[in-house]
Amino acid sequence: MKMKALLIIPLIMVHFFAVGQKFALLSTKSKEPILYTDSVTVEQVKTGYFPVETKKVDSFLANLLYLKNMTNSGKNGMRLKMQSFQLISGSTKFYIERVPFAYGDRFKMTGVTQAGEVKAVFNLSDGEVSNNKMGKKIDNIIAYITNNKSFYELKYREINPKEYQVIVRSE
Repeated sequence: MKMKALLIIPLIMVHFFAVGQKFALLSTKSKEPILYTDSVTVEQVKTGYFPVETKKVDSFLANLLYLKNMTNSGKNGMRLKMQSFQLISGSTKFYIERVPFAYGDRFKMTGVTQAGEVKAVFNLSDGEVSNNKMGKKIDNIIAYITNNKSFYELKYREINPKEYQVIVRSE
C-alpha cells in the first residue's frame, strides 16, 4: 500500500505543477504551421510569428470576429461614434483607431502581445487599406486558426469581446 502511494504522489505532483505550452506562435502571413512554446524569443518574432496565449484563443478569435464585423459596417458607409478603443485577450491587446474617409470609416488596427520581456507587434491595417481587403485579411487569419483542430474548437465562437479605454468623438 505504501509503495502504491509513493508511486502515485509524484504523478499527481507532475500533473499539477507541470508547465504546459503557454503560447501558440501564429504566422503573420498565415502560411506556416502553428508552433507551440513556453517562452517567446526575439528570433521567433523577427521571423514572422505572433504569439497568442493558448488559454486565451477563444477571446482572441472573438476579437477578430468583432473586427471583421466592424470592417463590414465601414463598407456600408457607416460612421462609428468611437474614435479609438482596445480589445484585450490575455496578454494580447488590439488597438483600434478610426480613420475617417469620404464614404465611411476605415480602421488602423494593431495587435500587441507582451510575452515576458518580448513585445510582438502585428499591424493588421494602417487605415489606408479598404475595408473589403481588410475583411478578407481577417477572414484568412480566422481560417488559418480554425483549420488547426489541435489549437481551436468550435465551442469558442460564443464569446463576445469587451471594449476598453474607449474614446468617443463628439460632433
